[in-house]
Amino acid sequence: MRDKYAGIDLSIWNPWWYDSEWYKKDPHLTAFTRSAVPWRPRLFILLYRRIFKKNLTGVVTVRGPRRVGKTTMIKMLIYALTREGVNPRRILYITCDDVELQSALSSGRPGVLRNILIEYYEDAVKNNVAKPFFIFIDESSLYRGWALEIKNIIDRGLVDENFLIYTTGSHSMDLAEASRLLKGRQGRAATAIPSGANQILYPMRFVEYVETLDRDFEKYMYSKYLMRIGTRYHMLKELTTIDSEISSVLYEIVSKYGGRLHGFLNRYLLTGGFAVSADAYIKDGVIPRSVYDDFYDLMVRDAEKFGLREFVLTTLLRWLSEHLSSQIDLHKEMKKTTRTLGFPHTIKISELERYLNYLIGTKSMLLMYEAKIAGHEPQIDFRTTPKVYFRDPFIYEVIYARTHEIADPLVYFKDKLLDPEFASRLVECVVASHLSVLPFLMAPSPLFEETRNIGYFRLEFGELDFVT
Repeated sequence: MRDKYAGIDLSIWNPWWYDSEWYKKDPHLTAFTRSAVPWRPRLFILLYRRIFKKNLTGVVTVRGPRRVGKTTMIKMLIYALTREGVNPRRILYITCDDVELQSALSSGRPGVLRNILIEYYEDAVKNNVAKPFFIFIDESSLYRGWALEIKNIIDRGLVDENFLIYTTGSHSMDLAEASRLLKGRQGRAATAIPSGANQILYPMRFVEYVETLDRDFEKYMYSKYLMRIGTRYHMLKELTTIDSEISSVLYEIVSKYGGRLHGFLNRYLLTGGFAVSADAYIKDGVIPRSVYDDFYDLMVRDAEKFGLREFVLTTLLRWLSEHLSSQIDLHKEMKKTTRTLGFPHTIKISELERYLNYLIGTKSMLLMYEAKIAGHEPQIDFRTTPKVYFRDPFIYEVIYARTHEIADPLVYFKDKLLDPEFASRLVECVVASHLSVLPFLMAPSPLFEETRNIGYFRLEFGELDFVT
């Protein structure tokens, strides 16, 4: 079979075509095997067992923040396939931030992705390669119009029974358009998982962080059936029910693992749920400044590709990072922001909201609105003043450190966490992020929306942080 499709040499990105020991040299897999935090996402197991192992066809999308491990998960899936004896030429990996591919796009060549897939399909059929073909398209968000080109492939009848197309991206801004274009076209893969074919890979939740780092605790979780989200949910409910008896398992966890869990939480508040920052801290006791800068630069670079301006984004991020776990009156405060934070000209509220939506879409931030109690479920009022939360402690620290020119972020935040007020606000972010996905974990659905099931509640003399 050929190495070039649509004039682009793809052999460099598909080393398994020629090297059976490619995984020993792959930077993502070698980093995973050497990592002190070898996180294997539950989503990986779910996708492999329910879709890949069954040779289902269709289109699957996985969204998540940069550096969360989306590419590593692709390489894990490819390794699992080749280990099971799948013909390496059935597997095609395309990365949309490839220089040659981006050069072809910038030159105005139409339908590059579509042509790659058509030529690859024709070549594979000509060489009697077994179906289905596993197509991995990494960082598809960087390829404008990718969903339309995939739709064209589907409408030509090439996907059904032939392709499993797996795409990743760093934000959901293009997912709404992709969902519209691909509605009813995502094949059997769309019904293989209750939550549908459009998935999100979040940073490690605290429980995953502890399980990954403490195998003894992981075994304990299995022995008490605590890996089941329903079991943990009922324990949480016991804690929030008046006059309810506390579970004996909770007492056992506190007495046996309490000190250890407290230490893990302190570490989690510094490294967040990203394997790269956690690995550096656990191995060397430091997180290099370059790790913080790399996260931030990727965020800005991706934003610029969607027409957002770095100065506006940075100014807005600085302001938001100063309102950690606080209510923000978007219209009132953003008007003030445009006058006082150094914007070169007046910025329309609608434009700032576009930037804010970008941050929400990249799973960097979460807005939570006031809940009204009516019946058994809270009703979220999206007309109320929202509270701003950062989805992960490390995301917050990256943004604050860069926008406030902190020389040594790790030392700075170690000191900041000694302040109970700051620590409580950062923990509140963690709780908000975890609770926002709890309803989805309990009852997976492709129609799930994070902010429709949780909010804060005003009391006469205070506030309940979360009602769900």
